Amino acid sequence: MKLIRRFRTALLLAATGIATPAVADVFVLTSGGRIDGELLSPAADTPQELHVRTAGGDMVLPADIVAEVIEKSPELRNYEAILPQMPPDVDGNWQMADWCGKHDLPEQRDHHLQQILTMDPNHEQARRALGYIRRRGEWIITEQWFKDQGMIRHKGKWMYPQDVAMEERSQKYKDATKDWRVKLRSYLLQMRRGGEKAASVQAEIAAIQDPMATEPLIELLKDGKYQGMRETLVDALGNLVNGPSTTALTNVALEDPSASLRDRATILLERRPNDRAVAHLMQLLHSKDNTVVNRAALVLARLKHPAAIDALIDSLVTSHQYKVTKGSKPGETSAAFGSGSTGGFSFGSSKPQIITRDLRNEAVLRALMETLQAAELNANFGYDEAQWKHWNANRQAPPTVDLRRDG
Repeated sequence: MKLIRRFRTALLLAATGIATPAVADVFVLTSGGRIDGELLSPAADTPQELHVRTAGGDMVLPADIVAEVIEKSPELRNYEAILPQMPPDVDGNWQMADWCGKHDLPEQRDHHLQQILTMDPNHEQARRALGYIRRRGEWIITEQWFKDQGMIRHKGKWMYPQDVAMEERSQKYKDATKDWRVKLRSYLLQMRRGGEKAASVQAEIAAIQDPMATEPLIELLKDGKYQGMRETLVDALGNLVNGPSTTALTNVALEDPSASLRDRATILLERRPNDRAVAHLMQLLHSKDNTVVNRAALVLARLKHPAAIDALIDSLVTSHQYKVTKGSKPGETSAAFGSGSTGGFSFGSSKPQIITRDLRNEAVLRALMETLQAAELNANFGYDEAQWKHWNANRQAPPTVDLRRDG
């Protein structure tokens, strides 16, 4: 009981920095031996010999047999001072391990935790402190378990090598795109200012070949601040043959308010593998919006991809719903005088109705004829879908779209 009280007192004194002084140094001999002791006088005072105080008494060491003097840290001195007072049981070792952990003595901490396990192999706290986890009723080292799963340590986490490679590729991509964002904004700023550098900077943008610039170019194309420079950005995307650039050019060809820019984007789509663009345009032929249907057909007429023939035939006549009121055309609001009123516009005199209209799509027919001509196929049944489908069933199976060709 007295030993436990003395040990707790020693721990308290050590925690407050008032521990019993202990030997401070380790003298490593040329023979490989080690002596714990305290250097009594500076080496400069007695260069040929070292006066050392050890637990067994004072001694003199010839300087030429001492290879190294290792000075002990204050924490290690305190540890050695209180160690003799530690009860040699589970609780004593646990308290000592806890103290070592708080005072940056990992080797000593692990030593006491291991001592606990020799006395109590199922001591859960000691096991977990040493990195063990319980799997199927057995204690195993966490690190070894992860290694057995084929994992490696990366940035403080256990990961599979393929995930590490993926993360590194992702980080490389993020770094590269960040650099391009900064560079491109600088280029566009110089273009906006004009002057001698504007033309050379414009030429540099239009000549970009690095696929890492794709995402920043698309972002800038959508940014309203750079309306006057969009042709240059579209030209740069035209150099980058990948999925995202193809999708971006397709959207410009379909939706841009500028007819010249739509035409420019379509030309660039014509010059590259465009399976991805064609697949997207074929889906839009089934849009609820008839304007979208015909815009998609206009682009398909330029691309002349034989895989679009079936979709074009199916979209020669499309059905669309409109909300109308009595006396109005689809999409309009009727003007009328309300009963008993002094006159004016009426927006609710009759209940709106949903009507369905079948519309012939001239742009679709034109795209179909252009595509057939490019494929050296001769047929023209106008808007008669039944005739077209009969003809189509009797010809060779159409080619399929391969989305892998252009990313």
